[in-house]
Amino acid sequence: MHRNSRLNPTGLFSSPWPGLIVVAITFITGAALTWRKWPDVLVDFGMQLYLPWRISSGSVLYRDVMYLTGGPLSQYYDALLFRLFGVSLLTLVISNLVVAAGLLLLIYRRFLAASDAWTATTICLGITLVFAFAQYSDIGNFNFITPYCHEVWHGLVLSIVTIALLSDWVAKERTAFASGAGFCSGLVFMTKPEVFAALAVTVTGAFVLFGMTKGTSCFILKSLAAFASAFLVPLIGFVLYFHRVGDWPSSLRSVAFAWVPLLSSSIAQGPFYKWCLGLDMPGHNLRTMFIHFLVISIIAFLLARLFRRGTDRPVNRLLAVGILALLLALASGFDWVDCGRSLPLLSLALCVMLATKYKELSPGLTDIEIGSRPICGGILLPLPAPQGEGEDLRLSRESVISTAVPPVFPLLWAIFGLALLAKLGLYSRVWHYGFALAMPAFAAAIYLLHWLLPQRLEKHGVQRRLFRGAIWLLLMTGFVRLFVQSQFLYRDKTVAVGRGADQIMAFDEKRNPAGPAIRTVLPWIEKNIPPDATLAVLPEGIMINYLSRRANPTRYFVWNPPELSVFGQAGMAAAFRDHNPDYILLIHRDAAEYGAKYFGQQKEFGLELMQWIQTHYEPVLLIGNEPLQSSSFGIKILKRNANRKD
Repeated sequence: MHRNSRLNPTGLFSSPWPGLIVVAITFITGAALTWRKWPDVLVDFGMQLYLPWRISSGSVLYRDVMYLTGGPLSQYYDALLFRLFGVSLLTLVISNLVVAAGLLLLIYRRFLAASDAWTATTICLGITLVFAFAQYSDIGNFNFITPYCHEVWHGLVLSIVTIALLSDWVAKERTAFASGAGFCSGLVFMTKPEVFAALAVTVTGAFVLFGMTKGTSCFILKSLAAFASAFLVPLIGFVLYFHRVGDWPSSLRSVAFAWVPLLSSSIAQGPFYKWCLGLDMPGHNLRTMFIHFLVISIIAFLLARLFRRGTDRPVNRLLAVGILALLLALASGFDWVDCGRSLPLLSLALCVMLATKYKELSPGLTDIEIGSRPICGGILLPLPAPQGEGEDLRLSRESVISTAVPPVFPLLWAIFGLALLAKLGLYSRVWHYGFALAMPAFAAAIYLLHWLLPQRLEKHGVQRRLFRGAIWLLLMTGFVRLFVQSQFLYRDKTVAVGRGADQIMAFDEKRNPAGPAIRTVLPWIEKNIPPDATLAVLPEGIMINYLSRRANPTRYFVWNPPELSVFGQAGMAAAFRDHNPDYILLIHRDAAEYGAKYFGQQKEFGLELMQWIQTHYEPVLLIGNEPLQSSSFGIKILKRNANRKD
């Protein structure tokens, strides 16, 4: 029997290292199987390459190059990487792989301290298999390695670091941790509003918890001052940077630019964002959420009944094996892409359970000694058992560890996960935006089902090991199913677009003709368009600018309804005419998700600009079908008419 039983009460591991090794092997395997297949060659991710390229060459964000999706932090971080390590997709990929690996290590260590190695390993396996390298639809970019915007990815990572620092602040009562949390929060402010809003709720929760349980108002005020001061440091740094090239109002606006769309437009009222929030079918989404939660509750109840103590007779064991086999068979046929529906209710349940436990355990129990080694704020410092220590004493120690320490980190994590789901509204999901927004709640649900719930049920006579084993098998069935489903999509990515460190594997022509068409057009651009000539891709396709290293002179690079709503179509068109490019590339892009026709067919969606282009440019190349006329894909390149004088 392993003496350090808290690291693994099931006896599967004798230390935390086997779990870390399993997670590392899974992470490396996932990266290898999906190598260079993560980004979309047409939608979104091209901006994550083009902006840092231009910034690293001297352009100023929000002055020379406009960006709707987020604040300045991520783009300047990526530009710094380009300056240090060279301009390439591979530079960002390696950075994100390193950040993802570090995040998994942090999550593993924190949940190990709050539970055991089995639970920590399961959480990290779930994150790796379900989120890190996933693709569940025809559009890529919803993964950790090439996210649709780096702001949501960097904001998520920095928020989790902040939560870890806040949990240390609560446990150890040192203002240095409050300062670190404040600094990271200031960085998050310059990423994505929804991530910062969720973090703000969590920070508030941490201070409220501390005040309610420890009540040292002087220390709280001191910590608040340290937090606020550190929060302002990165903001002031960016304000001073932008002030070098602009006035104070524009500098302040640039630092807070991520918030501009929320305050200056009705962008969230469009059909796409209603779908994202589940407001297009609120009744259906609410019903589905409660049904999924009810099914999970029934399964947990059934397993608890099966594994009650005193039901170890052969017939009962046979019945348990049969029912578990049936559940696994049903799980293997379930559409796990839809498994995120119940996350809001599961996260809420975890918050309530942990908050209740925190209130019960807080008075005088932040430092508990076992032998001569303390447990502080949920962090165990293992002590070897004395020679001859029996099973009863081992279980007693495990019981003290699991029930006598206020659950600071998991409680703050659960609050953050629940708050982050707000952007998904009534349609909580692990795919699309859920790759980042649902990940913390997903991990929280694993913690609830695999650690906290079995603890509670054990008090009512349930055999915890058997219950946890059954839950683990069901969870791993889902994780593997989702990973395999991604592989089925990735196997059709066989077309190499770009070359060298910029190479991307795109779908074949049967699945999506965009990749093969872009692969064809890039050599033509290299041969026929001079390196110093300018090129604009309409309505969306800045990836072509990046891969061909041809700059767009117009400041505005995406002509979709959200951009038109925020920046104003008249101003965008005027900037286009004033800085008209040498070449224009029209590429097929369906805008039906925004409730619009093809670009150039409606007055409110590019009609006047398209008419101006037709009178000032002449076609020089057509690949496939005439773009933006029907559902058939095509690319058309036009050259500025030198005979036009106006």
